[in-house]
Amino acid sequence: MEKKDTKQRKEKLLKCICSLPKKMITLHGAENMTEFLLHHLSQPECFNLMRAALFVDNPDFNHLKGIVGIEKHEAYKKDNHWDNPKDFSAHMENKAFNKKVRSIDQISSCRNKQEHEKTVHSLAQELSLCNPLFYSWPLKHDNHGLILFEINDPEEKSLIKEVMEEAVHLFGFCPVF
Repeated sequence: MEKKDTKQRKEKLLKCICSLPKKMITLHGAENMTEFLLHHLSQPECFNLMRAALFVDNPDFNHLKGIVGIEKHEAYKKDNHWDNPKDFSAHMENKAFNKKVRSIDQISSCRNKQEHEKTVHSLAQELSLCNPLFYSWPLKHDNHGLILFEINDPEEKSLIKEVMEEAVHLFGFCPVF
């Protein structure tokens, strides 16, 4: 990707992320806010992800739980998902990859001092992800977030990793269970 294209792509990506607080507040209190947020971040105008899986690791309860999974070919395409929360929520309930991610429930990798790479490798195998990128970050109440994702355009890898580090903190404003 040329330097000018990279700058334009980064601006587009940041614009997409900056639009999120306004959208999130319109659905304040929605139990599945994580689904809305991850779907938005996965869109072509945002991170353009092929697949993404979000987990929360709670060391206090020795629990690593899958929260939401998004797969590009299962994306909601009727309208803007923020404008149709009931329809979008029903759509997500029936998606195989989301069900698979949500079914993952294992012991905490943080509490058991397991290396992130080992946890990521195990989860990636279980979800049939090929060499996913990942990011881990602290959440409120001593929990930890973990996102695994496959990108659509390998040339955008460094840009996506750079911006993803900031964007994932938005999940801290979502209820997770």
